[in-house]
Amino acid sequence: YIISQLYMHPGTWSQGDSLMKCLGSDIQKSKYARYRAMMIDKWKSVEPGKPVLPFAQDDTTGHYVYTKQFIGQCYLIDFWASWCEPCRKENLNLLKTYHRFHKKGFDILGVSLDDDHNQWISAIQKDQLPWAQVSDLKGWNNAAASLYAVRSIPTNFLINKKGVIVARSLSADELNNKLEELLDK
Repeated sequence: YIISQLYMHPGTWSQGDSLMKCLGSDIQKSKYARYRAMMIDKWKSVEPGKPVLPFAQDDTTGHYVYTKQFIGQCYLIDFWASWCEPCRKENLNLLKTYHRFHKKGFDILGVSLDDDHNQWISAIQKDQLPWAQVSDLKGWNNAAASLYAVRSIPTNFLINKKGVIVARSLSADELNNKLEELLDK
């Protein structure tokens, strides 16, 4: 269990693998070891250079929004929740970035890990978020968050016009710099 928790994140994988090899085969096949291996596989599937993993979820009005709607645009998939204070603070930065780069072809797809529809809608309105927002209202069991191996929020993935993940977990400054690089060419 400890190895699966401490050595599941990028940068710690090889050390965790080395420790696992020192343990008996029954532990190497335990549910914790299997979970760690599954999460590492998921993380590897959303590394920069990999194609965006498609998904669709309901927006605030109950209409499906598909990632394929963003093909040909540079966009950010932003995982957040109304109850997450760091997320709400980051929304202020994202709003500035959105207004700065939207006319150049940048968009955002917000994916909420909320489970309360009214709190989700209230946060969107309060933060004045103009971009598409989706959620399946299953909290941490959100299907898109599971697909992208999201274990903390805020978390984001920057997708280029070709539908390829170019970066993840960007700070506001890193996102702005990357967008200048991608959109000001």
